[in-house]
Amino acid sequence: MPENLRRGTVPAWLYLLAGLGLAALAIPLVGLGTRVPWARIGEIMAEGDARTALWLSLKTCLASTVLAVVLGIPTSVLLSGSWRGVKIARILVLLPMALPPVVAGLALLQTFGRRGLIGSWLDAIGIQIGFTTTAVIMAQTFVSMPFLVVALQGALQVREKGHESIAATLGAGPSRILGRVTLPLVAPAIAQGTALALARSLGEFGATLTFAGSLTGVTRTMPLEIYLQRETDPDIALALAAVLIVVAILVVAITAWQHTGTTRRAAISDDDQLPGADTGADTAANTAAADTPDASHTRGPASPESVDGPGAKTAARTAPRGRAIRAHIAVPERGTDVHLDVAPGDVVALLGRNGSGKSTCVQVMSGLLEGPGSTVRIGERVLDDATTHVPTRDRGIALLAQRPLLLPHLSVLDNVAFGLRARGHRTAAARARARRELTAVGCAHLAERRPFQLSGGQAARVSLARALATDPAVVFLDEPMAALDVDAAAAIRSLLARRFAATRPTVVLVTHNLLDVASLATHVVVLDDGHVIEQGPAPEILTHPRTEFTAALAGMNMLIGRAYRDDAEPADPHLVTIAADPFAITGIADSEADARELASCRAVALFPPSAVSLYPAGTEPAGSPRNVLATRVVGIESAGRLARITLDVLRPEARTAAAPRTAAAPRTWRLSADITLGSVRALGIEVGTPLVAVIKAAEVSVVKTADGSAPADMAPSEAKNR
Repeated sequence: MPENLRRGTVPAWLYLLAGLGLAALAIPLVGLGTRVPWARIGEIMAEGDARTALWLSLKTCLASTVLAVVLGIPTSVLLSGSWRGVKIARILVLLPMALPPVVAGLALLQTFGRRGLIGSWLDAIGIQIGFTTTAVIMAQTFVSMPFLVVALQGALQVREKGHESIAATLGAGPSRILGRVTLPLVAPAIAQGTALALARSLGEFGATLTFAGSLTGVTRTMPLEIYLQRETDPDIALALAAVLIVVAILVVAITAWQHTGTTRRAAISDDDQLPGADTGADTAANTAAADTPDASHTRGPASPESVDGPGAKTAARTAPRGRAIRAHIAVPERGTDVHLDVAPGDVVALLGRNGSGKSTCVQVMSGLLEGPGSTVRIGERVLDDATTHVPTRDRGIALLAQRPLLLPHLSVLDNVAFGLRARGHRTAAARARARRELTAVGCAHLAERRPFQLSGGQAARVSLARALATDPAVVFLDEPMAALDVDAAAAIRSLLARRFAATRPTVVLVTHNLLDVASLATHVVVLDDGHVIEQGPAPEILTHPRTEFTAALAGMNMLIGRAYRDDAEPADPHLVTIAADPFAITGIADSEADARELASCRAVALFPPSAVSLYPAGTEPAGSPRNVLATRVVGIESAGRLARITLDVLRPEARTAAAPRTAAAPRTWRLSADITLGSVRALGIEVGTPLVAVIKAAEVSVVKTADGSAPADMAPSEAKNR
C-alpha cells in the first residue's frame, strides 16, 4: 500500500479514479502489442523503405529538437518575466499545442510554400522550403517547441532568484548569470522539456504531411510510413508502430530517470544527517576547532595574513580598505526616504521594525533595486543619481543575506571562486585564492563537497568566504545570522568580527540582534516607517536610547567594561567577567578561544530580564550563583502576564580583588527583571524595596565590542542599562 494512503493524506476514492486513468492509457498499448508480429520485426526493419523512414525520422527529430532548444530556452526566459504584452506572447507560444496538426501544416504552407507570404520571396532567389526535408524539420519544430517552453517557463517562474542577485554582487554579468546560474538551476526542466520536444517531433504527422508531403527518403518519416502501410500491409504498420513506441519509451524513461535522480538529490539536501555531512555534534566540534587558535591548518581559520598576505593585519588598522558611503535612498512606492553617511572602515547597523526600510536601503545601495530619486556614492564613484545607474556587478560590493544561497550545482571550492572567475581571474588563481579563503573560515576540508552536504553553519561560513574572496570595499549584511542556531550564529559573528578588524571594509549590517550590534557595529542607525529616527555611536545608542523602539531593542540587561578571566577557575575556561568598577558580572564566552581573546579587552555582557531571579534582601541564594547583586526597586510596570521590575544595582562597599580598576566609575547600573504577578505579591515588591538579584553565569553572553581592542576606560554612561 502506498505510504501516503497508509498515512491517510490521500482519499481512497482518488486511487480508484487514478487507476481508471492509468488503465485508459495503458490498455490500448497492450491491445496494440497483442497484434504486433514480433517475429517479423527484424525482417520488416531490414527493408529499404522502413529503414529509410526510421533514419529520416531520427535525423529530422534530432535537428528539430536542437532548434527547439536553441530557440525555446531564450523564449522561455523572456516569457518568465513581467513586461507589457507578455500574456499575449504566452498565448502565441501555446497556440501550436492547441491547433490540429493539419492546421499547423496549412499555416506553414501558406507562409513558407512557393506562393506563401515569405516563401514567394525565397522562391524568387531560388530557395524552396515546401516539400523538402527542411519543411519536415520546420513542421516538427513548430509543434514541438511549445512543449519545451511550457516546461521551462514554469520552472523559471518559480525559481529562487536570490542566487542570481548574489551572483551579480560577485561581479557576474547577465550572460554569465544566465549560463552559470539560471540555466543550471532549472536543468531538470530543460531536460524534461527537451525530451518532450523530442518525443513530439518523433511522432509528428499531420503538419508534416500537409507542409512537406510524403516523398520517400525526403519527407516520409516513420509516422507517414505507418499511415501508408496501414492501407496496404497492416502487419508492417503494426511492426513500425511498435518500433516507434519503443523509441518513445526510451526517451520518456531517460527523462524520468533524470528527474528522479534530481529529486532524490534535492531530498537529500534537506537532511544534514547523511554520509559525508557533519552531524550536529560534528558541527559543534568543527566550530570549536575553527575558533581555536591552535586548531589544525585544515580545519581552523587562518589568521588574516594567510589570506591577504604578511602584514595585512597591521596595515589594515591604519588604512581601511573600505570606502565612504554617502547615500540618499528614496523609494516612494515603499515609503522610504533615508540619508546615510558611513565613514571608511565603519560598521553601521541598521535597526528597525519589519518593514521600516532596512532591506530596501541595502537593495538600493547594492544596485539590486532602483530608487527613482536615490543617489548613491561609494568613495569617489557616483553609482546612482538622476542620470546614472551602475549595475550591481560593477559596484565592487559584497552581500551576505539570511540564507547562504550557494549555487547547488557547484562544489564549495567553485562557489567561493565564482566571484573571482566572474571578475576575470584564471581558474587556477581563483581556486587557489578560494582555498585560502576557505582555510580562513575553517572550511578547507569541505572544498570538494556540494552545498547540500553542508550544515547550516558550514554553509554560512562558505558564503562568508565567497563574499570576501573578491576583496570588497563595501560589505552589506542583511541579517546573515538570522536563520542560524545559537552556536552557528556565534561562530559566524566571531569570524566576521575578526575579518572586519583585519581588513576594515565599510560594512552596513541589517539586524534585530543586540549581540550583532554589540560585537560588530561601531555606529547605529535606527529606522522607522522609512525614515531615520535615531543614529550615533553604538555604545551611546544602546545605553542612552532616545526612542521607544531602540529602548525596547536594548531591553537586554547590559554592562560594558573590561573583560578579564579568573585564573583561579581553571575548571571552566569559558567564564569571563566584565568589570566596570565598582560593578562586575560573570558570563560565558562563545568558546575558550574567545574567552582568551577577550581578556583585557573592551567587552559587553548581555542577559535578558527573564534571566534575573529576585529574592528578599539578606537572603542567601541556594547553590553557588556567581552573580549575586544587591538592588533596590525603582520601577514596576505590567508586561502582559508578567511584571517588569526595574532595579538599581547598589554600589558595593568593596569590589572583587581580582577585578581591575577602571579610570571612571559608573554612577548607576540599572537592571530589568521579568517575574510573575504572584511573585510581586509574595515578595511585597514596591518602589524602594531592597532585593537580591541572582543571575546565572550561563545566562550571560559575553562578546567583544566592535572597538574591543581599544583601551577599556569607560565613561559612567557606558555602564548604564536599559
